[in-house]
Amino acid sequence: MSAKRVLALPGDRRETAEAAALAVEAAAPGVDIIWGDMDGGGGRAVTPETANLILASDAVLCGPVRDAPGGRGAAASLCRHLRLYAHVGEYWPLCSYIGSKSTDLVVVSMTPVVATSVTEIDSLDGVSSEVFISEAATAQTFARAIAIAEAKRRRGVAMVLEGETAPGARRMIGDSFRRHFAASEFEADVLEAAEFSSRLAVDPSSLDVVVAGPVESPFVRGQAAGMVGGCGLMPNGYVGNGPGLFLPEPSFGPEGREGNPTSAILSAAMMLLHLGMADAYSSIKRAVREMYRLGRTTPDIGGNTPPGEFAEGVAELVRANR
Repeated sequence: MSAKRVLALPGDRRETAEAAALAVEAAAPGVDIIWGDMDGGGGRAVTPETANLILASDAVLCGPVRDAPGGRGAAASLCRHLRLYAHVGEYWPLCSYIGSKSTDLVVVSMTPVVATSVTEIDSLDGVSSEVFISEAATAQTFARAIAIAEAKRRRGVAMVLEGETAPGARRMIGDSFRRHFAASEFEADVLEAAEFSSRLAVDPSSLDVVVAGPVESPFVRGQAAGMVGGCGLMPNGYVGNGPGLFLPEPSFGPEGREGNPTSAILSAAMMLLHLGMADAYSSIKRAVREMYRLGRTTPDIGGNTPPGEFAEGVAELVRANR
């Protein structure tokens, strides 16, 4: 396998991006990590020099970023630029005292800034909005879900659809899902949103890979995160036909997890899996779980380990077991 090149971006917290890069260096020392710069002005996500580096990279690893409403900001801009149509997240318990032990699912959804567009029409009576959902992006997302299910040896794939607020989009997405999975060997189900919520709460082990549209994705991810300790802890990434983007899962509410590098480190592990390095992915995942098992966690989890010390501990465990 030829050496992989990863572009690292600081995001809003460089130290968190550095924690993720440290885990990559420990698990996959052959990966070439180069650093690029963010651009805070002019509406660009990165500097022009860094934009050129992206094209020569196999993946982009980024620190946490908080996008503005309406699909503006660094992550959204990179997703549009790289045509990253699929948003991928993993949800499983970090240790026995956090979350449901039987939860282990992957959520694949359409990236809104790539799969959808909104047109506003002014009239004398007000403003109406028309939402367009790309069938091409929908088909690509389902194909990606199949690839992920095969790579992770999952057998069940469930499509979550919300109510009848957008019947045309619901029909198009549902029909596309059935076409893609009709000839496959997967156990494919189409679930109403309420049915998904019930199954996840009562029998999370019955769900393997969950596919969600741009409307359904926020509540699917929110409930899945709630089953394993809350937002801001799990792996998170965006993939398409070119370099993928991997960065911490957004954290909302009072958790105060901005300094917790867990999600950044696990997103780096997901990046390595995306690059074909399954052993490196597993080694980082095991090391993070071991840190949690030992109680060497950051204050937002109830421990007293500083973020930098947590990252060093993960890297030490990875190197010791490589």
